[in-house]
Amino acid sequence: MRSAIFTLFMSVFLLGCTAKNYPIKMSMAPAIQDQNFGVIVISTGAKESSVASARNLNIIDSTKNQVIASLPIDNYMLVSHFKEHMGFVNAVALPAGDYHVAFTVLNPYLRAKNPEKLPSFTLKPGEHIYLGELYTVDDDEMLEVNDKKERDLELIRKNEPTLSDKAFETRLLNR
Repeated sequence: MRSAIFTLFMSVFLLGCTAKNYPIKMSMAPAIQDQNFGVIVISTGAKESSVASARNLNIIDSTKNQVIASLPIDNYMLVSHFKEHMGFVNAVALPAGDYHVAFTVLNPYLRAKNPEKLPSFTLKPGEHIYLGELYTVDDDEMLEVNDKKERDLELIRKNEPTLSDKAFETRLLNR
């Protein structure tokens, strides 16, 4: 009986330790139909996955100072969308407005070191913009902004049919 309970416990424990796929697909239909919304495509990346200091990229409404979306960067629990490095492509429908991005560390005992001037952008009603790949260079949150539009939009269009015919303006984030 004791070994059966141990086996059950270990099975449940190990089941929680497996990597999960991070889906690209998001239901954009309601937001695309609302003229007050726009859509951004942004990818995140890092050299490798992280256990203790896994980070997310927060999209923050600059007016309300409120996190609207939190996107994974290097979480070891998720399967990367890319073969050459850890990273994810994201399509996010947002109300028109001013936004900035900031890092957050998922470990509650660590704190993210954000650059002094955070990248920001403005989204107008009905816009579809590509913001680039935000690639973290090291643990000090140094950031590269790369133009991977072709790669990223190919993945988005393959996984989100409502965006397949949309033209995206390239507006790379800058600091």
